[in-house]
Amino acid sequence: RITDTYYRRPDGKIIEVDMAASLIYLDQRPLCVVNLHDLSERRAHEQAVRKLAQQDQLTGLPNRVLLFDRLRQAIAVAGRYDRQLALMAINLDRFKQINNSLGHTVGDSLLREVAERLQQGMRGSDTVSRLGADEFVVLLPEISSARDVAMIAEKLISNISHPYQIGSEELVIAPSVGISLYPTDGTTPETLLRNADAALYDAKESGGRSYK
Repeated sequence: RITDTYYRRPDGKIIEVDMAASLIYLDQRPLCVVNLHDLSERRAHEQAVRKLAQQDQLTGLPNRVLLFDRLRQAIAVAGRYDRQLALMAINLDRFKQINNSLGHTVGDSLLREVAERLQQGMRGSDTVSRLGADEFVVLLPEISSARDVAMIAEKLISNISHPYQIGSEELVIAPSVGISLYPTDGTTPETLLRNADAALYDAKESGGRSYK
């Protein structure tokens, strides 16, 4: 029995198959019978399950699981080549007031708009993720200096702070941002996120619409 191999169909398409071969005798002559089972549907289902496990359902962004996986990889690369990386924890100031006054449907639409703006201007190597509610985290691998991260945070705050048109409502909301750097502020995903959250709390305590 041979499993998980590939087969070219008569139409030329290559598919992954499960193959089983057996020996039979017909009129005392040995014959080989091969059964092929198309695995395309199963693989598509497995991929969909993996995607659901690693993706935030509201925004389509990576969730905590995928963020931590990428963060571990980025830390390993940064450690090997003596580089820095940054983690930005982002929270929307007074988001609960919007949810309470206008409802969760409007709040969810706003979160999706914020997710789109967060991805604007990011590099292909950066990861924008949502951990829940109005909590977003951005991973910036291979940064040159803390000053570069500060400039990114300033642009991010400015971009998110522009008005949003959600249905008939025009909404204005601003983010607070907390930043941690590898290796200065931690060498594990948990420590970096904890310190970014601590910096975020300081930014909120200072009045919001700022970074620390």
